[in-house]
Amino acid sequence: MKRSGWQWPVTSALLILMSAANAATRPQYGGTLHLTMRANPSSLDPAEISEYIGGRNVIVLLFDTLVTTDVSGRVQGALAESWQTSPTDQRMQVRLRRNIKFQDGNPLTAEAAAASLRRGNPGWNVTAAGDVVTIDSGVSASELLQELALPRNAIAKRD
Repeated sequence: MKRSGWQWPVTSALLILMSAANAATRPQYGGTLHLTMRANPSSLDPAEISEYIGGRNVIVLLFDTLVTTDVSGRVQGALAESWQTSPTDQRMQVRLRRNIKFQDGNPLTAEAAAASLRRGNPGWNVTAAGDVVTIDSGVSASELLQELALPRNAIAKRD
């Protein structure tokens, strides 16, 4: 069967239109998140979440931590812009990023972050001044950074 010359341009145009239609599809933001879990969480408070995997996974979807770890275990800033340790390596000062807001539109403050960390870690001495949170946990800075990346240390607004 012999193909006529007009079929090739039409076929090419159809392929271009189909690929453009797929490229125009964008993710939908907002709405309601539905999750299926094996057990009901007793709370959505990061400080109270149990250690089962489903609860930790929900917390990661809802809240942010001051720092995160990448696949290699290196610490990266999340809500924290920077951090520095004291010469004794037992105290850390964490500077918060600017213009971070909670879901209700209120700004993230050092006081709110400190209150959230104190709730989940009663043994820590956590204070706030300006946009800096100071944490005296009694452990080395590298251990503290790993702890801060855990879902139970996610920052939640407390009224």
